[in-house]
Amino acid sequence: MKKFIATIVGLSIIFVALITPVQAEDVALRGVTVESASTLIDKNGVEYVRLIIGEKRTLSGIAYTSTIPMNAFGSLATPEAKAIKSGDKISAICRSKTYQGSRYLTVISWIK
Repeated sequence: MKKFIATIVGLSIIFVALITPVQAEDVALRGVTVESASTLIDKNGVEYVRLIIGEKRTLSGIAYTSTIPMNAFGSLATPEAKAIKSGDKISAICRSKTYQGSRYLTVISWIK
């Protein structure tokens, strides 16, 4: 009986791990227009830059624009990054992650 319960628990853990993975990949963004820009402070008191960019998507033949948050942490939250304003065009290499259907980006490197 104990083996049976241990097997069920083990299979349940594997099943949950396969259902809710976080998918990540690196992407290069060039000439993307910033819709919103702000400098925020995280829970540790460290400043970071949050940018909101637009992405064109298509669903069942219907084209629309979705917004995606893009964050720059640590040494990537440079004074130049903090000076970015709405309407500016930026280029960066980002880690793109999708979790529960929502996509978000983390800056890995700025492209000049």
